[in-house]
Amino acid sequence: GTNHTDGGFGGVSIHTGEGYRTPLGVAKIDQEVARRLREADPAFTFRKSVHTSEHSIEVQVPFAQLLFPDTPIVAAVVGRPDRELCQNFGRALAAAVQGRRVLVVASTDLSHYPAYEDAVAADSALLRSLTAGDLRMAPFNLRDAIAREEGRGRPGLSTCACGEAPLLAALAAAEQLGGSRTIVLSYANSGDAAVGDPDRVVGYGAIAVTDGRAPNDAAALARPQPTADDQLGPVDRRALLAFARETIDRYLRSETTPLARDFAPAAWRQQGAFVTLNKRGELRGCIGHMAEDRPLCQVVGAMAVQAAFNDRRFGPLGADEWPEVSIEISVLTPYEKVSGPDAVRVGTDGVLLRKDGRSAAAVLPRFCSGFCLSAAGCPSFFCGNVARQNYAAYNGAMGCYRCCFSSVSP
Repeated sequence: GTNHTDGGFGGVSIHTGEGYRTPLGVAKIDQEVARRLREADPAFTFRKSVHTSEHSIEVQVPFAQLLFPDTPIVAAVVGRPDRELCQNFGRALAAAVQGRRVLVVASTDLSHYPAYEDAVAADSALLRSLTAGDLRMAPFNLRDAIAREEGRGRPGLSTCACGEAPLLAALAAAEQLGGSRTIVLSYANSGDAAVGDPDRVVGYGAIAVTDGRAPNDAAALARPQPTADDQLGPVDRRALLAFARETIDRYLRSETTPLARDFAPAAWRQQGAFVTLNKRGELRGCIGHMAEDRPLCQVVGAMAVQAAFNDRRFGPLGADEWPEVSIEISVLTPYEKVSGPDAVRVGTDGVLLRKDGRSAAAVLPRFCSGFCLSAAGCPSFFCGNVARQNYAAYNGAMGCYRCCFSSVSP
């Protein structure tokens, strides 16, 4: 792990206690390996204050407990990204575990606090640097990439990798243990989450170092690029519904949400959508995102959370009523400006009213048939109860846009 809490510590602290206690039990420390490491270099010691509140190790321990039950761990905090310190510790670690089957995990976040697209650019550059060429060059490539990206002046970017030090140490250990190939396994940032803020994100990536002669692989960084031929089919629709349900279900159980993964290219097109919840045939929540600025699969996850827990017309959805709720997704096509209400197809089109370039009101097609579409009394905009309330303010100055809603329901 990296040192977030003790600015005066510049060595490597190796935990000497019994273990790390989590809700899954105690992950015991491998005392023999820990002893060998502390004896390898005067800079390798134990300072309790470094470990007391260090989350970079704490967040990894439950995964180790779940995947490798009863397997002992060694918890080390690398105090600073000094090249010689990190290289020495990596080599000492490789020597201390020689002949054992081990997994070396370096814990770090990637970019801190830029906007979504800036994070993708900076994080991709860092991860690609680790797959560029021979493993022996990876530490140099990593440091060059960090310096280059942090020097670009991206707004909000405070660091490219808070765990640069453990990354350097792990790379040195991997080389000594016979590693020769780097593979990007996954990438996301907090803006990809259903509850994430794309204006201020933290990046996350996973890279594996293995042996073998196959080339390095950064294919996981490629973002799906839908073409005009990629259209939502029955399988895609079922996948979106399942994702919306999984998102709400997980939020009810843990207040976390799944990432949108493994969708076909059509679901990655930037489109708006509404998610509607019905309970026993009655509306239980409906919220949508109308801008075409996020992939559809991500919009569905985000709107599922909003419809379930943030529709002000209803209280937050409870776990007791969740089994009675059905989900419908309405996918929006691009908006088309029309001359007025006569151009709107009742029951098919959704309607968006805009004034001065800003959205003023929106109506889904399922509700359109309840409104008057006659041009007789209101020549410039879509008529109905909602529109009448705004008539005095907007008459003659409102644009009417239509879009086609494609319903996705069980």
